[in-house]
Amino acid sequence: PIWKHSVAFWQIKSDFSQALSASDHEHSAIDGLRAIAILMVMAFHSLYIAHVVLSKQAFSELVINLPWGLGLVVSFDKAVDGFFVISGFLLATSLLKAQQKGHPIDFWRFYRKRLFRILPLFLIALGLYASAAWKGDAYSLLLNLFFMENNFPDATKLIPVGWSLAIEMQFYLVLPVILALSGRFLAPVLFGILAFALLIKLGVIFSDARLYQESIMAYLTQKIDPAIILDQIYYPTWMRFDPLIMGVLAAWVWVNHQAWLQQHQAKLFHTGWVLVALSMLFPDHKQIEVLYPTLNGLGLAYHRSVFALGITLLMLAILLPKVEGVKLGVKRFLGARFWRSWSEMVFPLYLFHFPMLAIAAVVVFGTTDVKAVSEVHYWQIGLIFVLGSILTWLFSLVLHVFIEKPFHRHGRA
Repeated sequence: PIWKHSVAFWQIKSDFSQALSASDHEHSAIDGLRAIAILMVMAFHSLYIAHVVLSKQAFSELVINLPWGLGLVVSFDKAVDGFFVISGFLLATSLLKAQQKGHPIDFWRFYRKRLFRILPLFLIALGLYASAAWKGDAYSLLLNLFFMENNFPDATKLIPVGWSLAIEMQFYLVLPVILALSGRFLAPVLFGILAFALLIKLGVIFSDARLYQESIMAYLTQKIDPAIILDQIYYPTWMRFDPLIMGVLAAWVWVNHQAWLQQHQAKLFHTGWVLVALSMLFPDHKQIEVLYPTLNGLGLAYHRSVFALGITLLMLAILLPKVEGVKLGVKRFLGARFWRSWSEMVFPLYLFHFPMLAIAAVVVFGTTDVKAVSEVHYWQIGLIFVLGSILTWLFSLVLHVFIEKPFHRHGRA
């Protein structure tokens, strides 16, 4: 019937408009945090393009000679830990507010919403990447399909960023259980889980001399097999759980102690900035021998944790309803309309930026032959980032409107 087509058209038009409009929720500053995080990830992977096309020696020289400011790009993958903090905060806030109103956690509704939000685009991405990388290994395909590949070093990780999605899905599985069972003891339970997670990280790092006695640059430049650091400390759930728990703890404080947060907002804001700045200096793209071995081990164990804590404190400070001065300026900047579409479409942006960066690299280098590229200039990396970001944004807008939003509505129904 014509009226059904008309409704569908106006719904699509509304979805396009909503993705490009100003934020309409109370945590609008989170739009900016998420947008900057995805842009950081894309910048990091733009540098990774050079890693793919250059020899080990050429890439090593490229990174070690990075100017100080550009050298921070080596640390931009920490943005994933920022995503984890935000995810833990938003999901836990919603569940805790419902509990506070006397509503028990609706497990079915929670899982249904997550599945309808994640699965459609995930299955498209898995099909796309598997068509290019799958070698007929059913074992790896099943682990990827059930979000478990990050904990199995021998599994092929078909989606380049799928390991972090796997961690999120595992977190979704346990979060409502933790909140439902902990009751009024939620805070000590969360602190206990966080302490345990931090101890595990320390134990893993100092259980292998190759981890704490070597510069991380030895792995980035492949002087030492990067699989050692990736499989032991980068991918596993138990090495990445602390930022998610920090987000849940932030939600508990937000829901129960907002007056305390208001009183200490300045300290939270400034401490957060300091922690983020310090954490971004590790790993340094130039080798500092004084860091080895003990300080290197501590830095390797906790540089992401320090970053996550800094983001947590900053987030709590700027989300408060009453802020002023620099904090208000930062809040308005992060809540600006420009960031809205990047935040609204962050999931397809995250899933599909790799192939778009690859297309951008082909355009910039003028060839599909990796061996034909003998050197990479910094301006080329920047151009790959800009062009890849534009292509990813356009592709994600289509996916968001025609796939993500319709399924998301079904999940809420």
